Amino acid sequence: MKSENKKIIIFGLALLILAGIIVVVLKGFNVSLDLRAHDKMRFVFGQKIEKDKIDKVCQDVFGKKEYEIKPVGLFSDTVYIVSPTITNEEKIKLAEKLNEIYPKKETKTTGENGEEILEEYYYFYSDAKVRLRDIVKPYIFPSVISAVIIVIYMSIRYRKLSFTTVLKTLGELLIVLLSVLSIIAILRIQVERILIPIIMFIEVAYLVLRFCSYEKELRNQE
Repeated sequence: MKSENKKIIIFGLALLILAGIIVVVLKGFNVSLDLRAHDKMRFVFGQKIEKDKIDKVCQDVFGKKEYEIKPVGLFSDTVYIVSPTITNEEKIKLAEKLNEIYPKKETKTTGENGEEILEEYYYFYSDAKVRLRDIVKPYIFPSVISAVIIVIYMSIRYRKLSFTTVLKTLGELLIVLLSVLSIIAILRIQVERILIPIIMFIEVAYLVLRFCSYEKELRNQE
């Protein structure tokens, strides 16, 4: 019965991973707006803002267009408004409507040569698309080194359980990671920058569980 259940689980995981690959090929991952090409405006209000009021303005200006509001600053007195594109007309409307709620204060700062500089009410930026491989790239070298160390450790520590134990663990880990990525792709869970650290945590948690089970096996053999 256990053997049949194991076959069903393996078959189910194979279907899950295959479905995930198909979704990624056809649609890709559902990446967050931050990782796609986008425009953004930074408004410096100089006072604590109410996100609901800004959201209402954005709804009036953008309509059904996708956008995000990101308050920043120690006192939440600055906000980023992000959208795939922001036209000149939308810039003007946003500035006018937000100025009605949070009137512009003429604040000045001192430049490098001692001159007074009037701070702008908003700043506009256009950011290019961030490739997922550029996010993953910093983690590749540490992951490879960690994998090599783990394999060496397991080969020495669990030599009584045979080398196939090491290969089996690495294969299971690969299946777990592919399954997680497939679920993210199929359910269209939004991919954020924090995804890679979360996946690495899952990897470590799985290895810890496997090590605990192997330690138990070793104790039983002694």
